[in-house]
Amino acid sequence: PPETALWDWEQERLRKLVQLTDAREWDLPGRPGGVPLRYVAAVDISFNSAAGDPDDAVACLVVLSFPEMHLVYERAQSVRMLEPYCPGYLAFREVPLLLPLIHGLRDSYPEYWPDILLMDGQGVMHPREFGAACHLGVLGGVPTIGVSKKLLVV
Repeated sequence: PPETALWDWEQERLRKLVQLTDAREWDLPGRPGGVPLRYVAAVDISFNSAAGDPDDAVACLVVLSFPEMHLVYERAQSVRMLEPYCPGYLAFREVPLLLPLIHGLRDSYPEYWPDILLMDGQGVMHPREFGAACHLGVLGGVPTIGVSKKLLVV
């Protein structure tokens, strides 16, 4: 798409805001003494290929207590994809549809604000070192880890 030049600029601008180190010391197995990790969240967008319209999807957010892994919050909403899939630019397709879920959690249930968020997408292992997980983390204000099915950069 012609907007990729603008998207490159936006990724470079936001990349400067990524923090690669923890802002806190976590109380984890083998590393006691820090702040306990309380909530882990995950987001994803799912498509129903049987529905017939490839742009209709469902965006979802779940929050689990840690270490119990009990579901404490879930939200799903129907969404319409506004951008085509373009390798290296997943953020511009998915992040605008996931941010309302994160903002809704922050505004309505701040007691479940996650210590970490997992996203199906690249983080810093991305051609411009700023994949969709970084994009969502910076704009959503939550530490985010990308969990991708494919390597884009080694």
